Amino acid sequence: MSWCLVVTFLMITASSGGNTAVLMDNVLVVTVARGDEMSRVPLTCGQVHHDRDVFWKRDGVIQPHLKGLQVSVEIWEVNGGNFSCHSSSSGQYLNHTLVLVHVKEGTKDILEGGQHTDALHCSASNYNGSFDCKWTRTKSRSKAQVLMFKAHRRSQVLACHLDSSASEATCQDLSCSYTEEQKHVHVSLYIFSAYKLEVYTKAFYLRDIVRPEAVPGLRAVGPKKFQWDYPESWQRPCTFFGLTFQVVLVDSNGSCATNSGISIAETDASSFVVDADVSDFVFCVRAQDKHTHGLWSHWSSCRFVTFNLLKPLAGPKI
Repeated sequence: MSWCLVVTFLMITASSGGNTAVLMDNVLVVTVARGDEMSRVPLTCGQVHHDRDVFWKRDGVIQPHLKGLQVSVEIWEVNGGNFSCHSSSSGQYLNHTLVLVHVKEGTKDILEGGQHTDALHCSASNYNGSFDCKWTRTKSRSKAQVLMFKAHRRSQVLACHLDSSASEATCQDLSCSYTEEQKHVHVSLYIFSAYKLEVYTKAFYLRDIVRPEAVPGLRAVGPKKFQWDYPESWQRPCTFFGLTFQVVLVDSNGSCATNSGISIAETDASSFVVDADVSDFVFCVRAQDKHTHGLWSHWSSCRFVTFNLLKPLAGPKI
């Protein structure tokens, strides 16, 4: 089930060895510098339990030295923990606080590409304001948990939903699609493994991440004449949201992605007549925003053979 979570930092307090921030309900983040060994973090069981004697557990294990509504715990290096308080008389669970550690300018190893700016891959199929961001966990951190994903432009918070695998988020910017962008969209992913929190960020204009969907309906309509349609997801009118198409002819055993082909051309029309003297080839076409010259769509292709027979490319054998 998809869900949405939009939160902000609620409070920042000083602690011995680092700063402590309430990131969301029941979650504290201790920010430390590289090389810091120990931080002392204050915890509270909550004012609603002020009339009770309580004891504490760390990751389910009783901590005999921690008693009372307010305690101070030691966090060594990146070893956070899940601290819960319980009634001394009945052992009843009362409250808990998840303590995570974030190392400023520390090495990131939860996501692939973590040390670079491409850990978050964001794209949109048009300008209606909806975009997706995806990420891939490294093999050693495959069980890492997403705490939250958020996005904003200026002071406007954008609604975002995580997919069921917590490996992709879909967000919606309600800005007018006919308005020229003046400010970046900023996205942030908070993800943790073994109580170490890593924050991944990215900033972009929607125009820079728009990739049209592959052109549909590619077909032969005459001798060496091909025609296709605009993607259904592409916005209308086409006179305003125009596309440019790149046409490539490759050898019958070749790939559309090759750097060289029998013929390469570009057109604003949604049809093309092949004038090359070839009788067996693969016809490839892809689309790009005509005005921004942004990302190309994935290729659409079909094979043309002698006697004008149109055959789809053979798929993998099942």
